[in-house]
This record gives sequence, structure tokens and C-alpha cells, in this order.
Amino acid sequence: MSSRAGGRSTIGLAQAKNEKGMSALETLIVCILVGLLAGIGTSYFQEVTQEAKEVALREELGLIRKAVTLYSVLQGRLPGDLGDLIETQYVIPLRNDTSFKGEYLSTQATDSEGALLDPFGKRYRYDPRGGAVSSVEEGYEAW
Repeated sequence: MSSRAGGRSTIGLAQAKNEKGMSALETLIVCILVGLLAGIGTSYFQEVTQEAKEVALREELGLIRKAVTLYSVLQGRLPGDLGDLIETQYVIPLRNDTSFKGEYLSTQATDSEGALLDPFGKRYRYDPRGGAVSSVEEGYEAW
């Protein structure tokens, strides 16, 4: 049975209160779930980003090392620095008075001084006496 208070049914008032919003416990549960999902998503994003940087580093090191070798073969000496690979073009003569012209290395990420940067944002290490190229990022120096 419903009683009348000021012309309104008490059942109607209880229903209206429940329909207005969530309780504090429900709000807390939703906040915890959202926080957990955000934490999991952030962790996954960081892992994927790290893996992508590692793949990019491996590929870039391979390209730079091949460019150093090609430069050495065509120029008869190692490049003075990695910037020479971007600035210098090569010409390979072919048959019938034709030639192939290209860059040793296409432009990659560089800093304000024109030094090549690895995917971690650090300069590559280059030894102009031996032609060795490596990353200076901790844990990747031996790649």
C-alpha cells in the first residue's frame, strides 16, 4: 500500500530518487574500472612503442651500415661523418653512356646540427677510422 504525503505517493518518491543517479558505491566501482582499463592501455601502449623503436633501430642501423659500405667502395674511403651520407650523391656508370645517380642515405631524423638521430632521439655513434655505426641508447650499444 502506498501512503499519501502531500498528494504524492511514497512509492513514486522512492522510484524518483533511484532514477536520479548512481550511489557512491556504484560511482566508486566505475572509477576503479576506468582506472584499471587506463592503466592496462597505457602499459600496452608503452610496450608496443618500445618494440616499434627497436624494429626501427635495427632497420636504420642496417641501412646506415650499407650506406657506409657503398660510400667506401665508390669513394675509396670511409665517410668523415654520417652527414656525408646524406649530403653526397653517387653516380654509377652503366652501359650505353647512361648512369645511375642516387643518395647514399635518404634524409632521416636529424638534430639541429644535422646529426642523424636514432629512434630513441639520440645521435648515432660513428667511428670514421673503422666505419662502425651503433646506437648510444643504453642496452642497444652492441646492436
